[in-house]
Amino acid sequence: MKTRSIILAALIGLAPLSGFAQTVTMSAALAQQVAAAGSDLAQIAQLASENPTMAPQIANAAAAANPGSAPAIAAAVATTVPAAAANIAASVANAVPSAQAAAITAAVVAKVPGSAQAIVQAVVSSNTANAGQAAAIVSAVAATGASSATIIAAATGAATGAPAQAAAIVRAVVTQQGTSGGATAVAVSVATAVAQAAPAQAAAIVAVVTSTSGGSSSAVATAITTAVVAGANQSPNQSGGAISVASVTAAAAAPTAQATVAASTATASTASTNASTSAATATTAVTAVTATVVPPALVVVAPVVTTPVDPSINVSRSS
Repeated sequence: MKTRSIILAALIGLAPLSGFAQTVTMSAALAQQVAAAGSDLAQIAQLASENPTMAPQIANAAAAANPGSAPAIAAAVATTVPAAAANIAASVANAVPSAQAAAITAAVVAKVPGSAQAIVQAVVSSNTANAGQAAAIVSAVAATGASSATIIAAATGAATGAPAQAAAIVRAVVTQQGTSGGATAVAVSVATAVAQAAPAQAAAIVAVVTSTSGGSSSAVATAITTAVVAGANQSPNQSGGAISVASVTAAAAAPTAQATVAASTATASTASTNASTSAATATTAVTAVTATVVPPALVVVAPVVTTPVDPSINVSRSS
């Protein structure tokens, strides 16, 4: 009984401490229900459905108590309260080691793909450790078989939340998706979006891509360089005037940009290597959620059937 009391106390206090943008503390009664639910996805989702404004806190507490089920818990609660998907993903990612951020984010994006940019941005913005996982997160989302639009949105969110990781993010997508056929178009679109989100990183992006795509004269490097310039010039955050392909190419060859090549390439390589594991974890979580949690839009309420009263029947009573 003493152990149970300690767990409940931890759950009550956990949400505002480790959750993302959480300012409301769970009541003791709700914390007790979350503790009793354990890792039961259906029960956790039901609690979120009944307490939608507390969904991030519920997910945070459940994941902290059951870290092995964190991706599935995040996906289950996000499925139930999709409007809060970004906060839910960030909250769960903050409840467990940052190494799980990629799987958690990929699982939530898979269930709520329309909010991919907001979900990824929320996770990488939530703390420094998760920011360092930006490339891994985008790689994991891509590895789950997400659509090109979702990959681009995820990369945009990652670069917006962690602009210093922009070069690694683009490199991760190039590594994950390849550069043949339609994959080139995805890489170019990602480069445009990421450069628009983090224009100050334009030279670093070009330096990394050029060093790993056959040199600046290669078709892929040329296409991405052009895309980076276009994206940066479209950005409201661009300072110092418009840039050109020539100026970015020159800047990419300078020592400052070249210093980022090794680190960004290594980060992207690690992200790509781990992407399959994170994606597999996310896919397993999504499968479990799909089997146990019904999205709100799919919940069917049976109509109430009433039997009309025959007017010929006299139901009045006389005294």
